Amino acid sequence: MSARDVRIAEIWSALAGLVLQEDRRRRVSDELGISFYRAKVLRRLLAGPTSMRDLALRLTTDKANLSGAVDDLEGLGLVERSVDPDDRRVRRLALTPAGRKVARRAEQIMSEPPAGFAGLSERDLAQLERILAKLSP
Repeated sequence: MSARDVRIAEIWSALAGLVLQEDRRRRVSDELGISFYRAKVLRRLLAGPTSMRDLALRLTTDKANLSGAVDDLEGLGLVERSVDPDDRRVRRLALTPAGRKVARRAEQIMSEPPAGFAGLSERDLAQLERILAKLSP
């Protein structure tokens, strides 16, 4: 690996750490009283009702793992299951009003930029925007 490759890997690691900050995940769990994974399930349901199969695919997990989380969320009154009217074998999941409120709060917490961004100058922000534009497909 060249020195440039090492530098790129280090920068990527720092960027990933910035985006995936554990303190925001912990804050979601602490504030909402559910695991981060369960909050992630709720956040995915903000897009609208979906089947367990499709939700498992979007979460890159299996239905068995998802089922336990959905059982818990249903018990808390945050999601509801229903039978798909087009295929009675399929169970659809939807947020309850309380679940939508929790999902939106989790989304809000996860969308907050790291505190360090506030300290960036307008020039730094513009430079960061240019760099991100170059990296975007």
